[in-house]
Amino acid sequence: MTQKRYLSMVLVMCLLMVSIGGFIIHTRSHLILENGSYLVPFIAGIISILVLPLMFLNKRLIIYAYLANGILAIIGTITMVHFSIVSMPRRINLNYLIMRTNLPDILILWGVFIVGKLIFDLETTNANNLDAPRNKGNFIRFPNMGYWLIHLVALSIVYYLGHVLWR
Repeated sequence: MTQKRYLSMVLVMCLLMVSIGGFIIHTRSHLILENGSYLVPFIAGIISILVLPLMFLNKRLIIYAYLANGILAIIGTITMVHFSIVSMPRRINLNYLIMRTNLPDILILWGVFIVGKLIFDLETTNANNLDAPRNKGNFIRFPNMGYWLIHLVALSIVYYLGHVLWR
């Protein structure tokens, strides 16, 4: 086993452990039997635990794993922000925003995304020259972070418009 493959497997294990932890936290606070809409994040969590790690381990599927991981992070972020806004009382303070909203869950979700990005970058980087300057490319082009930022903003706008127009 090469050092690159070993590091990739360790990162996949990290992705798996953080995904399981986030899934457990989520299922404790959002019981499917209470609300049918909790089924969608439940299924997304199952995909993050069972499917994505296997896809990240397969070199031919790694780009699809990276895309799915990013889309799941964006959709999870949008829906958790919406849930936090809907559940928010009239008077809020900083303590409430940090401790009583889904901010910690969103941070865990983006931690999963970042680990997935590390796996993707490790597998798509020339392992023989890791000390070479990073090939930056265009910030808004795939697979750079601007790509994900644009999609987060665009999907948030679409979600908001859908929520406002179809009340």
